[in-house]
Amino acid sequence: MTRFAIHPDLPAEVANHFRASHRGLFGEATLLSSSRDQVTKSFSYESDHYIIKEYCEKGSRRWLHVLLGRTRALNSFRRARQLAAAQIGTPRHLFVASHLGLFQASSFLIMEKSPGEQLFAMIFDQPKRPISRTVLENVATLTKRMHQTGLTHGDLHSRNLLVLPDESVEIIDLDGMDRRTRRQKKDRLRLIHSFRGRPGLRRRLARLLGEATP
Repeated sequence: MTRFAIHPDLPAEVANHFRASHRGLFGEATLLSSSRDQVTKSFSYESDHYIIKEYCEKGSRRWLHVLLGRTRALNSFRRARQLAAAQIGTPRHLFVASHLGLFQASSFLIMEKSPGEQLFAMIFDQPKRPISRTVLENVATLTKRMHQTGLTHGDLHSRNLLVLPDESVEIIDLDGMDRRTRRQKKDRLRLIHSFRGRPGLRRRLARLLGEATP
């Protein structure tokens, strides 16, 4: 059994191609990263650039979530729509295919490829690169606005933030995002900790987020 979710702005021709060929697109795409339960790749189609992820939904608990329509790809898709409605930057999530098998499942997510650069790279590049006050303020504003909407990222750190050429910021890896607001302080502290090695930036971000200076 396969279930689809498609962004309303995705042209019908492209949506149909993704629906019919997402497995093939994934197989031929360029590997970006891989972990135990997800693989991230990039590909191009008709001059547009995309990110495609495959999630392995292992175990009976995850299988039940898929059966109930709660794959990680679909959660990311839905959270991206919520963030966009709140004017919080994130790459547009365009397509989801959730495949349900016997006590195992997989799901695919296709999104636009952001022109942004990973904040982590900017922090830890050598020699050290300047990071403007505007970037820090945009990181803090995104975080506070996300939390004010009642959402918690769950894995908020500098690898999951992209800085665009105009110094605006986007957030990625939304599959674990939820509404457990009690975890929001942990979100903020994890983000601040990810600036280790740049103590001045770390202190400034802590003040912008209203947390005690580490």
